[in-house]
Amino acid sequence: GTTNAIVERIIRNDVDLGILSLPVNDRLLAVEPLLNEPLVAIFSANVRGLPARITPSYLLKHPLLLEFARAHVRAMIIEWLSTAGGEARPAMELDNLEAVKRMVAAGLGSSIVPIAAVSKENARNDLVARPLRPALMRTLALIQRRDRADDDALKQVRAALRALKK
Repeated sequence: GTTNAIVERIIRNDVDLGILSLPVNDRLLAVEPLLNEPLVAIFSANVRGLPARITPSYLLKHPLLLEFARAHVRAMIIEWLSTAGGEARPAMELDNLEAVKRMVAAGLGSSIVPIAAVSKENARNDLVARPLRPALMRTLALIQRRDRADDDALKQVRAALRALKK
């Protein structure tokens, strides 16, 4: 798959820390899982008769809009959808989550996004989010170079990020 830009910047030492969806496989990196985040289906608020939980077969009836940047999450979504026996091909791929949410709100299709993308502070009243059945989770992890010299600032940032687990 494509190497994540954040991973490349950490390896080059341009960035000290990153938070990414697992898997992250690179011998130079120390990876510390932080939290599991559920993915949810989103639809335009105008879609009527949505079930309480969204199955792969239900979602396949709608055009699928995905963010192409997140290779691992995208692969998880395609695999989840394929359990319905249909072939999951995105109708449209957009370069960021905000664009995906705008297109879904405009009624152009549905998507699967991390729940944080539709949490209270990111909520839009033109979107409806529903949990998936079976559930689909991504694991967010803290990554940094193994050989990175530690300093107080880094320790404080890591401690703050670990507090998110609780």
